[in-house]
Order: sequence, then structure tokens, then C-alpha cells
Amino acid sequence: MSESEQIFYDKSQIYWKWILKIYSRKLGTPVHIIWMTDKTDDCIDKMVLTKTNQIVGAFDHTLLFQYLKNHKIEIPDPVNTFTWLNEVEGLTTISITKYDVGHIERSLDIGEFTKASVYQCVDFINLFTDYANQVDENSLYDLRYSRQVVDLWNFGNFEIFWKEWGQEELPAVKIPPLRTNFKLLKNRMNAMIDTFLERIEILDQNKKIPQKSRIHKVLKVSRTKGHGIKY
Repeated sequence: MSESEQIFYDKSQIYWKWILKIYSRKLGTPVHIIWMTDKTDDCIDKMVLTKTNQIVGAFDHTLLFQYLKNHKIEIPDPVNTFTWLNEVEGLTTISITKYDVGHIERSLDIGEFTKASVYQCVDFINLFTDYANQVDENSLYDLRYSRQVVDLWNFGNFEIFWKEWGQEELPAVKIPPLRTNFKLLKNRMNAMIDTFLERIEILDQNKKIPQKSRIHKVLKVSRTKGHGIKY
């Protein structure tokens, strides 16, 4: 890590503001978004959104900085956000957290997960959850809390992550079989990916991300207490 990147990383840690880079086959070119923890709102994790609740994205990350300047009254946690911006904007190299959605898509295609792809799934599910909570939209909760997605999230956390937590050297955890309906899991994870990407408004592109049509099975659910889904 270069000195510039280390400074960016340290400042992001201090102010809890990050640039994420989303990779997907549907994107072609990776897209950057800003993710943050809002220290003024019960430390809720959020993204920078437009007035219509689209996720602000850009191929060129510097356009995200300009967007912040142009929409100061709309930005969460403004004091910390703009202090962070002032301290990292001039850095020539930046530290970025990568979300490889393409890795997830490839695993879904072959119906087989590695430990790395499971971690990517858990990270993406968490990111999708942050967005669903921020906009509080029922259709997003229906996808996030569908049985198969919950099975995958639990699998990644309880069968892999917590068995490795606290180890100085990561043990070679053998991945047990994931017991779920893989056909429905593929359908619902792809629906989550498509929905998330469609919600990104790319600043340096006049049209939306090109969408290759994927057919998703309609969820038939009944609500239980909270956002849980009962089948």
C-alpha cells in the first residue's frame, strides 16, 4: 500500500466513509459508490443517494467528490463527510473496498461456492441490506429475507466466518454442503444483483447500465413480524 493510499485508508477509518468499487459482468467497467456510517443517526450504515433514492455512482471516482460538493444539504453526516472529503480529495492514490458481484454470478452459474465466493455473497447481502434499510422498501426486504438468501447468509457467517474468527492464522475450514434450493437461490440472488445495479445512477454516463434481461420468479410471501418472510 502506497503512502497516499495508507493515508486515505486511515482517514476513512477515522470518519467511517468509504469508496466502494462494484464489479459485475453487467457493468463492464467497475462503478464507484460512497458508503458511510452516519455518526449522527445511531451509526446507521448508508449510501449517498439522489432525491429519488438512486445510488450515486461513477466510473471516475472523482465525480463522487464533486457530487458531494454540489449537494451539501442532502448528504448524510455532513460534518464528518466533508471533513473526510477535504482530507482525502487531493490524494492521487485511494484505498477502495471491492465488491466482486461477478464472482457471485459465476458461482451461481455453476451452482458451486468457494469460501471466497461465499464471503463475497455475505458482503453483497450486507450491502444490499444497508440500501433496503435506508430506503425502507418492502420489495427489497422480500428479496433480502427470502429463505434461500437467509440460508446463504447464515451459512457464510456461522459455518465459515465465526469458525475462523480470532485465529492468528486462518484455518483451512472445509466448507460443508450448503443445504438450500439452489434454483431459487440463483433466481433470488440474481434478482438482488439486478435490482441493486439498476438502482445506481451513474454520473458519467447519460444512460443507465445496459441490462441483459434475466427472468426472476415472482416471490409469493406472507409477512411475519418485522421484515421476516414466511413461506
